[in-house]
Amino acid sequence: MASNPVTPRKGVYTLVLLAIWEIWKEWNEIESGALARTWLIRGRDRAVWRTAAAAQAISRPMSYAS
Repeated sequence: MASNPVTPRKGVYTLVLLAIWEIWKEWNEIESGALARTWLIRGRDRAVWRTAAAAQAISRPMSYAS
């Protein structure tokens, strides 16, 4: 009877490790995407604030600007 180097236990461990690896990769993609969205939202908000401040400065009468 030939000995099989791959036992069922090794197969189970391999599947568990692969599952953990896939979950970890997916989580990192989600986290990096969330971080990128956060920075995009912050950048958009800054642009909106700058635009609003510029519009407010332009719309002020000249007597208030001095």
